[in-house]
Amino acid sequence: MAQKKTILHKLTVRQKLQRIQSSLKAPKGQTNKFGGYKYRSCEDILTALKPLLAEWGCSLTITDSIIEVSGRIYVKAL
Repeated sequence: MAQKKTILHKLTVRQKLQRIQSSLKAPKGQTNKFGGYKYRSCEDILTALKPLLAEWGCSLTITDSIIEVSGRIYVKAL
């Protein structure tokens, strides 16, 4: 465990994020009822991501805003 902490302190943020991205597994566990295609939701991705963020000492911030495009309302996540 001490070796893991030493590694955490030596890595840059970019290196930590690279390791998180390479080990993230978020399978397409949802199925669209109309088209029958498989997809992954944001919740599925975040559920898979949170343990990796904790392991590498990182955090994620998501900011949502409501926008209108051509009379349609969307949630924009940044």
